Amino acid sequence: PAHRPLPQRPCAESLHRPILPVAHSMRCSDVLAQFLAAPELFALPVIDEQGMPMGIIERHAFIEFFGKQFTVEI
Repeated sequence: PAHRPLPQRPCAESLHRPILPVAHSMRCSDVLAQFLAAPELFALPVIDEQGMPMGIIERHAFIEFFGKQFTVEI
């Protein structure tokens, strides 16, 4: 059988985009400012002093955690 080209499909390379990481020492208010400035961000990578990955901050979990204290008022 003849080789047929595969149809174009999304791959990881087409889905990624560069995101600047946040330092582990960054203030929560500054992290919130980054999320508010870029509504399309789902998460932010966290790095240590040497630039090594430490974790990830997910938008939904971050905002939910800090918003809980105001649940009664809302």
